Amino acid sequence: MNIEDNDEHVLYVGRFNPPHLGHMNIFEESLKLNRKICIAIRNMAISEKNPLPASTIENLWKKIYSDNPLVMVIVIPNISSIKYGRNVGYDLEEIKVEQTIANISATEIRNSIAEGDDSWKKNVSPIIHKDLEELFKTENIEA
Repeated sequence: MNIEDNDEHVLYVGRFNPPHLGHMNIFEESLKLNRKICIAIRNMAISEKNPLPASTIENLWKKIYSDNPLVMVIVIPNISSIKYGRNVGYDLEEIKVEQTIANISATEIRNSIAEGDDSWKKNVSPIIHKDLEELFKTENIEA
């Protein structure tokens, strides 16, 4: 990856396990302003709350945003906190979302898929519906 002058990105750090429209709604705050974004996926141990490996989540985001040159997707170490000591040239901002967006739950999505309940589809990009069905209906991944 080459870093160009003024190659500024807005950084979004998370588990995104699995990616859903709540995440995308937050990303849209930057994309609608034509700002580049970097989706940074925390490389966490597989667990009940993190059933998909970071590399799989990375591939899902790349599939969703394959036609958008403003989106970069990377895997980072499992970050436990972000700290800074002075004004270092970037902002820390919280994006407020509607309650319906805030209520989207990755856990509920995983559970619905595992149960064969299609209600989860309204909260996930159609581009990855089949991918998630295959991933969560395998014996190796439990919701």
